[in-house]
Amino acid sequence: MYLKNYILHHLPAFTLGIFLLLCKNGINVNAQVNILVNKGSFASIEEAAISEEKVNWSDADLTDDRACTECFAAVELAHFLPLCTSTSEKDILLNTPDKLPGSGNVFLLGSRESNPLISRQKLPEAVEFKSDQSFRIYAFRENNRTITVIEGKDRAGTLYGVYAYLNELVLLSMGLENKEQFTLPGLPICRKI
Repeated sequence: MYLKNYILHHLPAFTLGIFLLLCKNGINVNAQVNILVNKGSFASIEEAAISEEKVNWSDADLTDDRACTECFAAVELAHFLPLCTSTSEKDILLNTPDKLPGSGNVFLLGSRESNPLISRQKLPEAVEFKSDQSFRIYAFRENNRTITVIEGKDRAGTLYGVYAYLNELVLLSMGLENKEQFTLPGLPICRKI
């Protein structure tokens, strides 16, 4: 219930970010998109995303757990974003959060512990995450581009946040933003929160 109320409370900022990404007059939707996520000790983001068998899920060090799940979320976002927008797959770059790129739209994925760029952002209203699955999505304009933050309390929240963002993109791209629910063949009922 808390998550639903939180999303409803922040839906205007969330929808603004999606609108800015889709709006042809507001920004160049064909511009480069940078997805910034921490790969931990893995050689690449792509490797981390498929390294679930290399991760020790039961040890006290959560660094590799976070890297694997958050990089998987980044790869999912990179894969599905071109299907929901006019952004080309070749224009999407996966990078580590060493510094904010000077141009292009940006997605910051992770938690305040895993992504230093998220912890440096001055985001409105501190949020109290109730569980590891909690997340928040916030988008803002800076230097003629959109920066979208998908912040999870931990790795699961980041992944759920990416899927919630993609779900909203699907609703908008299908013209279903005002529908309470919709079905696609072979998929369960999805409900707009």
